[in-house]
Amino acid sequence: MLILNSGRFHRRLAGSRTGMTLVELLTVIAVISILIGILIPTVSTVRTSARKAKAKILLNQWAAGIETFRQEYGFYPAFDFNTTDQLINSTEDTAEFVKALAGRNVDGSKIEDSNDLASGNRKRITFYTFSEGEISEAEELVDVFKKTPIAVLMDLNYDGIIRVETGTDDDYAAFPFIDRGTDPPLRWPTDPSTGKVTGLRAGVAIYSPGPGGPANIITTW
Repeated sequence: MLILNSGRFHRRLAGSRTGMTLVELLTVIAVISILIGILIPTVSTVRTSARKAKAKILLNQWAAGIETFRQEYGFYPAFDFNTTDQLINSTEDTAEFVKALAGRNVDGSKIEDSNDLASGNRKRITFYTFSEGEISEAEELVDVFKKTPIAVLMDLNYDGIIRVETGTDDDYAAFPFIDRGTDPPLRWPTDPSTGKVTGLRAGVAIYSPGPGGPANIITTW
């Protein structure tokens, strides 16, 4: 008669199941790879969305600074770039923008030359304080994605509406391009009864390239 040592038998049986087979190991690796493939794009999308939201807040802070300027002086800053292409796309444009809103030079020093107050901030009031990340190493204004140029539109006739390409009392003939002429047509709200573009009910409108590409333009509205 064959007598089995039950204790030894169970130990051997248990020991044979402590390791994973090759098939099981490959299955686990495959599942992990699939999960990583799903999670990485999702995390990236969430981060981009968060930065877009932050970029929108920044543009609105700049716009609020311009509005505060108007409340103080009774008029909007007389930006030279706003009479040409409405774009902040150079160190000169950036310096003009910073001096108007911060009341100081780009490097934070005091404005000594009265000619540097052409935008109208003669009292050198600080309407907005720029952080280091908003000015590039090339001393150009950038958005959260470190992109430039920045488009700035204002209600030039002070009627409460910024009109662009509406065909009636336009403040600007066209929307300035910020992505080398590839921008999609930006449009203001339309009148539901007529379908015509009515303009944006705001004093200041700003937009920037964002993460890149026409579909990712960041706007204040």
